[in-house]
Amino acid sequence: MPPRYWIGLDIGGTSIKAGLVDAKARIVHRAEEANVNKGPAQAKEQLIEIVRAVMPDKKNMVRGIGIGAPGPLDIQKGLLMRCPNIPGWKNVPIVSWLRQAFKLPCRMDNDANAAALAESLWGAGKDYRFVFYATLSTGIGTGLVIDKKLYVGRSGRALEGGHLSIDYKGRQCNCGLKGCIEAYASGPSMVRRALGRLRGLKNPVTPKSILQAAQAGNKKAAHLITETGELLGIWLGNIVNIIEPDVIILGGGITNLGDPLFGPIKKTLPRYSIIPYANKIPVVRAHFESDSGILGAAAIAGCGKSV
Repeated sequence: MPPRYWIGLDIGGTSIKAGLVDAKARIVHRAEEANVNKGPAQAKEQLIEIVRAVMPDKKNMVRGIGIGAPGPLDIQKGLLMRCPNIPGWKNVPIVSWLRQAFKLPCRMDNDANAAALAESLWGAGKDYRFVFYATLSTGIGTGLVIDKKLYVGRSGRALEGGHLSIDYKGRQCNCGLKGCIEAYASGPSMVRRALGRLRGLKNPVTPKSILQAAQAGNKKAAHLITETGELLGIWLGNIVNIIEPDVIILGGGITNLGDPLFGPIKKTLPRYSIIPYANKIPVVRAHFESDSGILGAAAIAGCGKSV
């Protein structure tokens, strides 16, 4: 039997990644476009070129293309409707572009949904029924998997958990609302808070440089990380009140802050949940880290159904 492959396309706030994934959920070839801010006029060319970069010589070995993209999306029409973190990308018909270019089945879903599915099928959530996943990166995206199937709601747009407000009079979020957890605990939000409070940080200021400052004895930097963990704990306490998952999986670059972030999350979460055993719910790091988007997109295309 000839090998079977799926292409996973992971569209993020700072880069586009593509991977050729086999039936055992292994990425056998990958490519990355580091700049998504060239504007919508270049979007079609960028997307086609990166898929072409991982396409095998024998295209008939590829069963489909899956796309994980930040929302809000119109999944039925294959549109990225608007992306707060990619200026100018509005009503981008990603699915139709790729179907026309490659004559292959294409499916799109929220990038956090895709990563959640990958973690549930093959990663940190594979032994659990109810899996809540959050990616903490340029933005904050969430996904819920129940019995290895995504929960997407009535119109396919459910689980925009990054835009759950923890303070209705709080910071303005890129989405237009106030007090979203994304406005406090995403990478850019952490950097903005650091620039307003801390001095002497090495340029460029990033969550990593904030951690390095904290490790070097900067108490304000350490407090900022602790505060971020507490805010995430408050948010996750509310999530537990609503869905009480078996496991909470956190991915994305912010999780590289490690124990200084996870400690306050785990300590704060039970204090903001009325669920009696909230402190028993594991809060763990994603297994796939940077690969979860590609693998999840491949799962959206049908890879997980064929393993």
